[in-house]
Amino acid sequence: PQAGAAWGEAITRIVAGGFVFLLDQERTLAFPLLAAYLDASEPDVRMASVGLVARLVQLPPPPLRIVALGEFAVLQGGHRIPERAWAARRAGELFRLLCVSPGYRLTRDQAVEALWPDKEPTAAAAQLHQATSALRRALEPDLPRRFPSRYLTFEDGVVGLRLPSGSWIDFEVFGTLLQQQRVEEAIALWGGELFPGDLYADWAAEPREALRTRYLRALLILARQRMEEGNAEAVLALCDRVLSQEAWHEEAVLLKMRACIDLGDRVGAIRLYRSLEQALRDEFNIEPQSAVRVLYQSIVS
Repeated sequence: PQAGAAWGEAITRIVAGGFVFLLDQERTLAFPLLAAYLDASEPDVRMASVGLVARLVQLPPPPLRIVALGEFAVLQGGHRIPERAWAARRAGELFRLLCVSPGYRLTRDQAVEALWPDKEPTAAAAQLHQATSALRRALEPDLPRRFPSRYLTFEDGVVGLRLPSGSWIDFEVFGTLLQQQRVEEAIALWGGELFPGDLYADWAAEPREALRTRYLRALLILARQRMEEGNAEAVLALCDRVLSQEAWHEEAVLLKMRACIDLGDRVGAIRLYRSLEQALRDEFNIEPQSAVRVLYQSIVS
């Protein structure tokens, strides 16, 4: 009884002084104590504890910095969440799926279809519950079981990811930079394919290809700008990045051939055309477009 009374008085002083945020900073010590008093026998202490939880939920959690291009990493308040936290119960895959979902939300059926398409409905629902619980622990490992997550919501059959103010996802920033025509900055941000650990996941295929297409288009935009500036060396480097992913990309070959000509490398331009010709024949059984053929004929003649 004395401990309960002391805890109740402590809550009163904490709330009155506006120090609720300190409990969040010292969560390792404070949260287990608070969780214990949620079941206090004294009604006033129990109600004060419940009220304190409600106030804690209103505190903004640390923002997340999510790296998805070329690797997967999540930094929370400047500290990287350990990789082992994502491995439990497919917590990481559920998190990544939420990141690419509209509004960071999925219905139960959408999540099950994406992650457990071959499971019976009851088993799949259990798997989703386990994955959501594991993801909750990954994001807030010190959070007692009865505390609501500040990052995840699960209401009316919809699971959602709530990103605090100041959060950042690299592929979203990449898209914003392109919209603002800051192409060079967008290219500098590109670290590689979206979620490389999920290469064989069906749910990742469409957003990965859409991002890759925008990246290749950005490279070509910058290559054309460098061509207009007379920077043939930069054009070669940019086109090489395109051709390393699509050897049959005709616009990249055309730009690179012109850069070779500007640099006096006639043989290199001819070699490029013949490589393109072979790649198109092998992949699609077609010939290069007329613009590339015309440039080639002008070189060889």
